[in-house]
Amino acid sequence: MDGRIEQIEAGLKRHLKNVETSFIASVAEDKKTTVDVKDFNGTLYPDVRKIATENTKGFVPKLPKNSFVIVSRISNSNDLVISMMSEIEDIALDVDGDIVINGGKNDGLVIIQKLTDKLNDLKNSLNDLITNYNSHIHVTTATVGVGPAGVLSPTTSTASPALPFNKSDYENEKIKH
Repeated sequence: MDGRIEQIEAGLKRHLKNVETSFIASVAEDKKTTVDVKDFNGTLYPDVRKIATENTKGFVPKLPKNSFVIVSRISNSNDLVISMMSEIEDIALDVDGDIVINGGKNDGLVIIQKLTDKLNDLKNSLNDLITNYNSHIHVTTATVGVGPAGVLSPTTSTASPALPFNKSDYENEKIKH
């Protein structure tokens, strides 16, 4: 075993509370929701879970071959799960083929620049209508006390232009895609 890896393993063992329930291994083969790993003695552990709870929604990492992982036992069972990883090659989709965050209650992810452009196009169309509306004399039926009922009198408009949309007003910069 490489001296550097022995140092890492010794350091982790000092910091892990239950050393018997966790160990360092390397990725032998990455599968969709599980991974085969080998410990440093060469023992193969097939089908180690990437997600602790089976058939749940969430991110499933794709792990590069020969990358290092910490494998932990789930409670007092013989089931194993990847609890830490040194590298992630990619984030795959959950069991249904979707990436779901917080139960998906806010629907799909927005491409913020396209939304901003579309809103500003609508703002420009609205401002054109407001400009056109403000440039004409508008007539309304006179109210009682101002003039005889049914007589048309000119009025002026006070419509003001719509303000531009700035993506920073509604963009969450902590989530990017």
